[in-house]
Amino acid sequence: MTPLLKCSHLTKDFGGFSLKDIDFPLESGYLTGVIGKNGSGKTALLKILAGLDQHFEGDIEIQGISLKDDPAAAKELIGYVSDELQPFWEKTALENGSILGPYFKNYDESYYKKWLERMGVDVTLPIHQLSKGNRMKYFCCLALSHHPRLLILDEPSAGFDPVFRREFLSILQELLEDMAVVMASHVTEDLDKVADYILYLEDGCLVRRESIEQLRASDYKRKLSDSFLGDIHIYDLLDER
Repeated sequence: MTPLLKCSHLTKDFGGFSLKDIDFPLESGYLTGVIGKNGSGKTALLKILAGLDQHFEGDIEIQGISLKDDPAAAKELIGYVSDELQPFWEKTALENGSILGPYFKNYDESYYKKWLERMGVDVTLPIHQLSKGNRMKYFCCLALSHHPRLLILDEPSAGFDPVFRREFLSILQELLEDMAVVMASHVTEDLDKVADYILYLEDGCLVRRESIEQLRASDYKRKLSDSFLGDIHIYDLLDER
């Protein structure tokens, strides 16, 4: 199967920290979780994958389009969610959509409104008056509004209440019918439930890339419950190297 995304020898020096020769594919229909301790390079990696930082060595291809050679075309295929995004804070979600959406050729206003309604975003309030959880919902809706093939999520469930967190995981399963999802999260219970693959970063290096099935069968595992990790998190597996 040809991967939707191919990351080849990605290297980036930030001064005092670097991402080092990272290689991996992402296939459509699968969710890849990115884990690692603070400072391991998770957010730096996701920003580069999203096209926000194009000064790197190596290459990233999305459906065969190089993010270095043709960043505009590649970014048409990407949706990115992070609490570091800067919307027009004084404007509502609908107003932000009208301003920001047309930057993408495939922006679909009706699709955007559908997601705002489904996620329960208050479209009468300016963004700065939304709770953290509702701001993240808005960012998710905007990221989906142009029908991306690759959805990149950096700590998306931050601020979500437990009820919506469960619904959000169901939404991700639906989205995998049409795209690949890569998600960094400190809430490893979420990844336990929905991830197909795990990327484990340590000091800017990709030290493990494995499927959930490989983790289950690996020599690093402890005795697991039928529901997979239960009280044992992915870190417990990785720490047994």
